[in-house]
Amino acid sequence: MEVEHNLLMNDSVDFWIVFHWMEETPLSPLVGVDRFSNVGNSFWGTRKSAHFEWHFNDYNIMIRAVIVTNGDDSCVVDSFRIYRSDTSFSISDTNLIGSVSSDQFQYVDTNVNNAQTYFYKVTSCSSENESDASNEASATPKKRAVLTLDQSSFEINLCSPDTAFEDLTLTNSGGLLLEFKIEIDMEKQSWMGGSDKFGYTWTDKNLQGGSDYSWVDIKDFGEEIGESGDNDENYGFFSLGFPFRFYGNFFDSLRISSNGWISFTDTMDSIPACYVNKPLPWIWGPYNLIAPFWDDLIFSDNSKIYFYSNNLDSAIISFINLDHWGDGGPYTFQTILNRNGEILFQYDRLGDPDTSATVGIQNKNGTTGLEVIWNEEYLEDSLWVKIRPGWVSVNSMWGTIESGESKTLNLTFDRLSYPQGIYHANLIINSRDLNHELDTVEIPLTLCIDTTTSVDFEEDQKPVTFALFQNYPNPFNPATSVQYAVGGRQTKAADGGLVLSEVEGRRTADGSFPHITLKIYNILGQKVRTLVDEPKIVGSYQVIWDGKDDKGKDVASGIYFYQLTAGDFKDNKKMTLIR
Repeated sequence: MEVEHNLLMNDSVDFWIVFHWMEETPLSPLVGVDRFSNVGNSFWGTRKSAHFEWHFNDYNIMIRAVIVTNGDDSCVVDSFRIYRSDTSFSISDTNLIGSVSSDQFQYVDTNVNNAQTYFYKVTSCSSENESDASNEASATPKKRAVLTLDQSSFEINLCSPDTAFEDLTLTNSGGLLLEFKIEIDMEKQSWMGGSDKFGYTWTDKNLQGGSDYSWVDIKDFGEEIGESGDNDENYGFFSLGFPFRFYGNFFDSLRISSNGWISFTDTMDSIPACYVNKPLPWIWGPYNLIAPFWDDLIFSDNSKIYFYSNNLDSAIISFINLDHWGDGGPYTFQTILNRNGEILFQYDRLGDPDTSATVGIQNKNGTTGLEVIWNEEYLEDSLWVKIRPGWVSVNSMWGTIESGESKTLNLTFDRLSYPQGIYHANLIINSRDLNHELDTVEIPLTLCIDTTTSVDFEEDQKPVTFALFQNYPNPFNPATSVQYAVGGRQTKAADGGLVLSEVEGRRTADGSFPHITLKIYNILGQKVRTLVDEPKIVGSYQVIWDGKDDKGKDVASGIYFYQLTAGDFKDNKKMTLIR
C-alpha cells in the first residue's frame, strides 16, 4: 500500500520506515546486504521527539522490520534481540544470533550460506524482561557463483605450423555475478631467467649458452632525437609502422625517455617517477613500460638517441653515450622490437656505475611486470637480454560472467623463437562473487616444439602408406625436426571393416610391427647418425636431429641427406646445416 510519508510525520507517533531508492523495484525480494550497483540504495527515517532524521545506506537491507513501541514511559526498551533458525521455530537461546541497542533499527546477518532459507524473529528487552517474539520472517540468500570449465588440460604439438588455437569456455552456474582473473605460471627452464604472471619470460647471452652478440648501428639512417643538456625529456610519439603486441594490447607508436626507458603511452617527464628507478612492477612508475636501462640519465655533448623502424616487422631505439646524473657513464645500449612481440636489449658499452638501473617491462597500470634486475651487479659490455611473450596467450585475462551465462576464451599457442623442447605451464583462474572467494582452478598446459611424439590415428585418418617429409627449419642451426608417417594400405573387407595389408600394415606377416630406420648421411654417403632403428605401429612421428654424430660430436656445416627405410619402402631428402 502506498502511503505519503508526510502523513506519518506527527508528534504522536514514533516510527521507522525504509523507502526503496529504485521506483521499479519497490518490493524487491532481495536477501542480506547486496552492494550491486544495479540494485540501488535505501534510506530510512526515524522520528526523534521534536525532529525527523533521515539515514542513508549505500546498500539494500533485504529483511525490513518495523519496530513499534507503545510510548509508555514505564516500559523502557534497552535492546532488541534477533533470533534465527534453519526451520520455522519457537524462541530459544540456541537460536539467538545477536542483539542491538534500542536506538538501532537494523541488523546485518553475514553468517549465512547461499541458497539456504532462514527464518527470523525479533524481541525487545528491558533490564529484567523480554517481550514476546515478533512475527516470523524468512529469507533465502542467492546461490553463490559457481565456476565450471569445459576443458581440464591442453596438450599442443607444434611442428611445421607456428601457431595453434584452442577455446576454453567458462560457465557461471551459480546465482551471483562471477568475477575472474587469469594468471599464467610458466615452468622454469634452464635457459630462462624468470617469468611474470602474464607469461613473459627472459633470457640472456649467458643463459642461452654464449650466443653471438650483434649490435645494430642505425646512426646513418635513424632519426636523431634530443640534444646536449636534455634532462628528464619524453620524446614522441614515433610511429612503428606495424602493430606491436604488449601485455594483450597492440600499439603502433611509442615514446622515448632520456632516462633510458620507452613507453607506448606514458608522457611523464619531470616527476620523480620518471627518473627514480624502482623494482618492477611499480604502480607509480611509467606504464606500458620497456626499460632497457632505466635510471637518472642526462645528455652530454656526445650523447645521442636514434630511432629507426623498417615499417614492416622491427624497430630499433639506440641510446648513445648518455651520462649518469651527477657522475657516471657513459652508457650505450639499444632496444629492438620485433613484430611478434619479442624485445631485445643490447649493451654495447657501460661505464660506472653499472649497478644503478632497472631492466624489465611492466603493463598498463603497474600491476604486472617482468623484472630482469634492479640495482644489481649484472650488466656488462656486449651483453644481450631477450624478453619473449609467453608461448600461450589468452585474449581476455579478466572479466565477469553473469549468473547462468558463459564466456569463451581464445588461447593462442605460439612457438615464437622458443628453442625446441617440451614446455609446461599452468593457467591459473582466480574468481569470486560479491561475498566469496572461489577455489582457485589450475589448468595444465603442455607445448611440444619439434619434439618426438607419437599419435595414433583414427581409422579414417591413418596414413595409407609410409611417408618422409621435409625437415623444418631448413637450413638450420643448431637443430631441426624430421617428420615421417608409418601406415598401411587400407582395403575394405566383405563385412565393411578395414584390412591392413601384411606387407605395409600394422603388423607384418610374422605378427611383428614394421621395422623403421631413419639415418643421416654426409655428402660422401658416409653414415653420420642413426635417429630411429626400431619397430613402429601405424602413426605419425617426428624426431629432432641436433647436428651431432653418433659419438655426440658436432658435425661441420654442409649438406646432409636423411633416409627413411621400412621394408621395401625407402625415401631420401636433403637438408643444410649452417654453423
